[in-house]
Amino acid sequence: MLAWTSSRSSRLQASVRFLGYTNTSYGPHVGVVQVSNMNPFAIVRCRSPSVMFDPPSPRMEYAPTGWAVLQPEKCEQVWTEPRTDGTRWRLTIRCQRLGRDSYCITAESSFRALQRRIACWLEDHRAPMRIPRPSEPATEFSSEWIDP
Repeated sequence: MLAWTSSRSSRLQASVRFLGYTNTSYGPHVGVVQVSNMNPFAIVRCRSPSVMFDPPSPRMEYAPTGWAVLQPEKCEQVWTEPRTDGTRWRLTIRCQRLGRDSYCITAESSFRALQRRIACWLEDHRAPMRIPRPSEPATEFSSEWIDP
């Protein structure tokens, strides 16, 4: 099972593939999903990937993991909470290009930092000014639906 998408506003490409279930010290039947960076540049996999259920329900869970930097053509495994309820599910992640991410993992350019300082100074002195945001919107990627 392999699924990957990208939006027109972003060239990000990632794959989210279900590898199987395993038993761990914190519970049985834990879903193991591989997230792969399909880009020639590093990306940030945002924290707390979401576990969505089928049929669609307002209930949603999160995989217990923080953000991660995936180097070009590298992958990682994400583990879910134990899946014992017998419901189909899928994992959805959000990714951003490293350096344009909302976590500010890499330093801003000196020009961008100067631009931000000037905007903050103008705002402090009541001059209307939009403070530049360092990040781009995240792109979502999902696995196929996974049977229990």
